[in-house]
Amino acid sequence: MSRSVRLPSPALVVALVALFVALSGGAAAGTALVSRQAASNASASSPASLVRRVTALEKKVNALQKQSNLTQGAVGFLTFWSACDVVTTADALQGTWQTIDELSAATQAGKTYFGPQTPVDDTILGHHACVVSRVGRMYPWPRTIGYFNNLLRVFR
Repeated sequence: MSRSVRLPSPALVVALVALFVALSGGAAAGTALVSRQAASNASASSPASLVRRVTALEKKVNALQKQSNLTQGAVGFLTFWSACDVVTTADALQGTWQTIDELSAATQAGKTYFGPQTPVDDTILGHHACVVSRVGRMYPWPRTIGYFNNLLRVFR
């Protein structure tokens, strides 16, 4: 199998060369313009204008730090909330398995399908996710939808 390499057309080569020449000339002109503006700003800036600019920047930094702290707090809370949501769903699912086992044991001479259930650990960094998100949690599952309502309470 032979591969043939197509060479670019002469028109494409000429167009690319013209483009590079045009762009390099524009870049040189832009550099000269920025250099002149920087020189004029340096000579025109006085200590008073620098103090005003620094003060304005400090205010912006403080506002951004507050916003960052709020965002980090929200992300942390939602991490715990999500973990509690997963654990609550697992508890509900295990509750259905427990109910199936109870019914089958009563109707099928003690037969069980799932066996004993173990609660899922909701500990994150030494804190229980459902305690941090103020949902509360009880095991075994009490067979109500109340925990899901508690989870959604955050958004009301």
